[in-house]
Amino acid sequence: MHKRLSPCVAAMYKLNNTVDRKMKAVIYKALCESVIRYGVALYGAAAQCHIQKINKLQKRCLETLFRRELQAGLVNIYLEVRTLTPKNFYKFRMITEHVGSSQFKVENTKYQDRNLRRREKFKVQVPSTVFSERTLQFIIPTLYNQVPQNFNEQNVARFKTDIYNWLLLQ
Repeated sequence: MHKRLSPCVAAMYKLNNTVDRKMKAVIYKALCESVIRYGVALYGAAAQCHIQKINKLQKRCLETLFRRELQAGLVNIYLEVRTLTPKNFYKFRMITEHVGSSQFKVENTKYQDRNLRRREKFKVQVPSTVFSERTLQFIIPTLYNQVPQNFNEQNVARFKTDIYNWLLLQ
């Protein structure tokens, strides 16, 4: 993924002063975000050090492309471009891939009769190693337990939009 994103930084440098803000966002999404989205299926569950490398390249692409806007006081590039970090792209992909599926999602029936502040909706497998935290049996219920309760899974398009916006603000 590093080999695919590095040339994007050079392209962003050349385009920095030549196009307006909307076009910069479109170019970023076409050149960089598409590579990150494609590779997130493979690298999303990788160790944090590998995710950090991708994150640094993404940040460098954005900072190179939006240098003038940053100097003018633009606070959050990610909100301006409406893009997610690599880790959040992975979360988005995992949540949206398993919207209608009950695979890996076992309802937690413990304490249903009590009114608790926070009750896990799905049972989460207790990880025995660091590698078991990267399995779908752990990731899917953990992510779905973090999703706000008011998001409705019935309308899939609306659910995806809500999840994307929720992750964008994290």
